[in-house]
Amino acid sequence: ASSTKKRYSLNECAEIAKHDYGILIDEDVEECSSGKQLAYDATKAVNTDFKKYQMVPLQGPDLWQNWARQEKEQCRHKHSGTKSIEAYNDVKENEKFQLRKQQLQSIEDNASSLMNLFLTTLVQDPTHSKYFLSWLAYYLDKHSRKVQ
Repeated sequence: ASSTKKRYSLNECAEIAKHDYGILIDEDVEECSSGKQLAYDATKAVNTDFKKYQMVPLQGPDLWQNWARQEKEQCRHKHSGTKSIEAYNDVKENEKFQLRKQQLQSIEDNASSLMNLFLTTLVQDPTHSKYFLSWLAYYLDKHSRKVQ
């Protein structure tokens, strides 16, 4: 005889735990429900109109990859020529510093709504940020399972 077991969603399990067993659940805490909603909104933004270099501008080929290239060159000392190691490192540090300034300016000028959501959420209190990141991981995992 085959038995069919009903599958419950996470929300259904939370409701059963709360109503039937009187268990306190995190969703009743304001920080959790707010973090959950923000994570849902962020995931929805990623799902609907995600254009990587617009939504996360620092990941673009110009700023991030140039910075990584400078870091690699500094470690390998391939193009130091006749300069001393200290002088070469100073030049590379200055170049990386200028690229970081460009990155920060890019964030100020081109921050997407998704980036603003992340930045404002992560600078809130640690409890709120923890719930936001936990729910975000859950929603992104759920989305990636649908895509596969």
